[in-house]
Amino acid sequence: MWTETGVSLPASRVISSWLVLTGALLAGCGRAPESAPTADSKAPLVFFIDLPDSSMLAERDTLAIAAIDDEAVIRVSATADGDSLGEDVTLPYTIPVDLAGTARDTLRLVASAWDAAGNCGESSPLTVFVPPTALRVTTPAPDAAVAGTVGVRVVTWHPELVAETWIEVDGTVATASGAPPVTLSWNTDPWSDGGAHLLQARGRAIDDNPLTSVAQTVRVAPGPAAIPSVLAPVEDAVVTGSPVQFAWSSLATAADYIFELDRRPDFLSPIYHRTTTETALTLPVDTTGWHYARVRARVTPDWLSEWSPTRRYWQGAARSGEDDGHR
Repeated sequence: MWTETGVSLPASRVISSWLVLTGALLAGCGRAPESAPTADSKAPLVFFIDLPDSSMLAERDTLAIAAIDDEAVIRVSATADGDSLGEDVTLPYTIPVDLAGTARDTLRLVASAWDAAGNCGESSPLTVFVPPTALRVTTPAPDAAVAGTVGVRVVTWHPELVAETWIEVDGTVATASGAPPVTLSWNTDPWSDGGAHLLQARGRAIDDNPLTSVAQTVRVAPGPAAIPSVLAPVEDAVVTGSPVQFAWSSLATAADYIFELDRRPDFLSPIYHRTTTETALTLPVDTTGWHYARVRARVTPDWLSEWSPTRRYWQGAARSGEDDGHR
């Protein structure tokens, strides 16, 4: 009798599982799980199910693996070209395979299985083919910080089978189309909020079937559109009395704001330099004359917006026409 997870099974019964191409950290029989010393030295038998050598995998597919052992199979995994693909320890194992954007046109697959004694068995290697029209974005890299106009490079193993490709950002078409391999020009200004955005190549095969790449995240630096503006006091206003109410426009992407008030337009000696999550401050101001206010947004710890246009106002009971030499 063969057993799996402590349950007796007929020797003819095969225990199947599903492994995904995802990139887990463990690979093959090079690493066995820790176990107590045992007299069992027989490795499990493991093989792929319904996957002949030289098969063509679908862009989104599943891989089935079977494993049998005279004691108990506790874990199965698989590798492609020596890189780990994934593993699971709980039956039934059902994990999808997504080959969109795979960087290779063929993969050498090996399945592995471990028993409770730490013995590891490997399957015979299989060579499988990746879908020939999978798209891949090579630049920018995932999680890259971008700004301005960026070249997005799209490649595929068989460009003769691809009619056209284009780039979408957050589901919106962001570039013109072209035939891969191609570098498409992306103007990031509409996304220049300092946040993360999802970039993906899409396309059309010569048989009109849709094509996609793996979606990846990029961060777009804040641009001119992401600058707050001072709303109060209005330009050249006369403010009498103290305290003074300052207000500025809100930005959806702002983590907080930095506000400055100075009697000089060059802000070399600010009266106030305040950081706040609010879009208004009430501050005591007792000096008479022209005052200058500005604000900027902190979008991320790494990115600050440009300063807003400077707002000038007169502070005092009556405007004398003097400008303190700083107009």
